[in-house]
Amino acid sequence: MNYYLLALFLAPPFLRISRKTRVEKMRKVLTEGHRPSCITVGGEPIPISGLPPEWESAQKRAYTPAHSVMYLFNVTRYGGQGKGERVCTLGELEKWLADEKDVRKYYLGAVALGFIAITFIALRFVTTG
Repeated sequence: MNYYLLALFLAPPFLRISRKTRVEKMRKVLTEGHRPSCITVGGEPIPISGLPPEWESAQKRAYTPAHSVMYLFNVTRYGGQGKGERVCTLGELEKWLADEKDVRKYYLGAVALGFIAITFIALRFVTTG
């Protein structure tokens, strides 16, 4: 069994982002064993104009693919001396997730096709004796 693929499908967002980030400083920190206490999007969402006034404030704002995804370390309490670091952008994260989805579809399709083929072969032997 390919355990890498199993880990790819079951990995939490922290591991997915950490494995694919291209920020060398962040890779070094993560290989030392540090784990972020928070994953967040850096920057304010961009207000969208021209929407109906009855919409909630949160629905009138959007993040762009250029917004940064950040790891925050040691921010478990108010006033903590935490630090943050950019690991990727929302656009990069979206692309990684789409690529993982395509890989997952490919392997699930291959397994389903193999199962169907084996079923037809088994039915053929059962019916022809």
